[in-house]
Amino acid sequence: MTRNICTEGKEGNVTGIIVAYVKKNNMGLSPKEMENAIIKNLPEKTGKSMEEWIELLLNENLSSKKEMNEFLKEKYNVGHFQAQTILKNYEVK
Repeated sequence: MTRNICTEGKEGNVTGIIVAYVKKNNMGLSPKEMENAIIKNLPEKTGKSMEEWIELLLNENLSSKKEMNEFLKEKYNVGHFQAQTILKNYEVK
């Protein structure tokens, strides 16, 4: 069975849409597969790669994860799951 997994950002923002068709034991994407899909699609959906987003955050004077999240969403209209994935990778660096 193939399932259509679709998560949409606020107000139907196209950059917040991820659509994946998965045929794997009747299950959707695993969390790691979803994260990988978000990272892979960042340049197409947001105009910036993961490395560019991390560099942008490093150059900002933001002190908390909450501030960074709001910055990404409000200034760059990044979707919720994209922002969370960027921040997760920012913390790893």
